[in-house]
Amino acid sequence: MWHTGSYWNLNYLINKNLLETPHILTLFFNWPGGNWSPSTDDEYLHRIKYMPQNCLHTISVMGENQMKIATLAIAHGGNVRVGTEDYPFIKKGIPAKDNAELVSGMVRISKEMGREIADPSEARKILGV
Repeated sequence: MWHTGSYWNLNYLINKNLLETPHILTLFFNWPGGNWSPSTDDEYLHRIKYMPQNCLHTISVMGENQMKIATLAIAHGGNVRVGTEDYPFIKKGIPAKDNAELVSGMVRISKEMGREIADPSEARKILGV
């Protein structure tokens, strides 16, 4: 989901009974191109306000606002995608050694915020895949 206009397309498919629940979405922020959207608190909160019912969401943020938006998503029941493809730094100017370093940082933050963490096999069961 690049912007709230993407929800129009999703609702069209939902209303035609073409999709089963839950609807699993990735909300993209600051990815370059014609569907670019800002990686701001306001943009994230706007998107979850208009998200259709029965949706689970993950965020993907390119750029230095990744941790800020990721923490906001965790606080609002969302999930987080991190990796060197999105933003390859553990903090501004300090490159991550690998994806595992980025993931372990998000796991730590999530646990500190009281969120349970699912390993890959548990996540597949939760999502029904």
